[in-house]
Amino acid sequence: MNVKLRELCPKTPVRVLGPVKCSYGRINGKFRYRIIIKTKNTSEMRGFISDMLVSGAALREMNGVSFYADMNGDAGV
Repeated sequence: MNVKLRELCPKTPVRVLGPVKCSYGRINGKFRYRIIIKTKNTSEMRGFISDMLVSGAALREMNGVSFYADMNGDAGV
């Protein structure tokens, strides 16, 4: 993600925090981690996040891993 973000060279500042365990690190036998991306809500950044979700889900090593993006989500969960 770091390499692709540098290639994109966004016009607005971007901070990537994580990955860290969620407050509830394990629910129903599944481990939960989060990555927080702090940036302005631009079409450029929404496209970048969408591309990261699609490319991450396509990796064979990530079989059985769920990815999702949540705008203004609860940072504590």
